[in-house]
Amino acid sequence: MVRTNQFERVYRRWKEKKVTQVEAARQLEMSERTLRRYVVRYESEGFWGLRTSA
Repeated sequence: MVRTNQFERVYRRWKEKKVTQVEAARQLEMSERTLRRYVVRYESEGFWGLRTSA
């Protein structure tokens, strides 16, 4: 499971357009597709959406 604090930090920078999706995925050591899946969960379920990610 990706560390929640790290995801939230990178997610915030991505939403502020300080990093690209490619850069954000690379920082989290995951594919762009996986990042998109995490973003959907995070935006719909918040913190708990990330906690249930495998």
